[in-house]
Amino acid sequence: MSAFFSFRYPDRIQILTDGGFFDETGNLWLIARKAFAASGMALAVTGRGDSASFVLGTCVDLINHCDALTAYGGSVDSALVAIRRHFERLGADGFVPAEFLIAAFSETEGPQHYLVQLHGRYALPSFELVNAGDQIAAGSSISWEDLSHLELDAKAVACPDFPEQYGAEIIGAMRGKRAEVPGVKLPIYGIGGHACLTTVSESGVLIRDLCQFWKSAVARRIVAEVVQNLKKGLDAVPLEFLADAAWVLAVIKPFNRRIFCGDWYCSCADC
Repeated sequence: MSAFFSFRYPDRIQILTDGGFFDETGNLWLIARKAFAASGMALAVTGRGDSASFVLGTCVDLINHCDALTAYGGSVDSALVAIRRHFERLGADGFVPAEFLIAAFSETEGPQHYLVQLHGRYALPSFELVNAGDQIAAGSSISWEDLSHLELDAKAVACPDFPEQYGAEIIGAMRGKRAEVPGVKLPIYGIGGHACLTTVSESGVLIRDLCQFWKSAVARRIVAEVVQNLKKGLDAVPLEFLADAAWVLAVIKPFNRRIFCGDWYCSCADC
């Protein structure tokens, strides 16, 4: 699956994701939401890797477990304990080319986000929830130069409104770069569909779409001309879009192929 970029602020966690699902050659096969929220609990999950079925299946398992805990009066803290145990059990089967982001508003610690890598490629513990700082970005990075037209500085990033105000531009800049996906040998342009913002606060989880990348075309792959066009302006229009995890899995399963969303900060799946 695709990219995620998470920001931690004193009162919230905000996560940027795209909506493109790609095959091994970078062709876009599906546009859908990739961040999922627990019901009645301030907790959300997303992930990336070479198998959308595995990544989304894991997200669904985690959310379903959190929902079950909620039904019995469970807390966010108890859900985080359960999630830690879930990944510990996965570790018994060996490395998997996937990684996840868990965002939650803890009753005892406030807003928290964790990177969980299952592939062993990072200098971080595998199959553990790692608090990696105020920003967690999965995939190759962009620089201030990529966003120079916005005239941003560090103070802008520190503002809690930053991801909402500039999230579409950030995802748009990502689309202009190739990046690696866990389990895939060659880097691809792997971001497309739409830009989505997930906000986790004490009151719960809000997921909404910031824009649609109108040049994203199913069964098509991005070409060099599109990358150059991205430098001239963001090809985005407003969009209200919704797809839940169960629907996405139902669409993916009929394909006799491994489908994944590409890497974050890369450009993707346009005509």
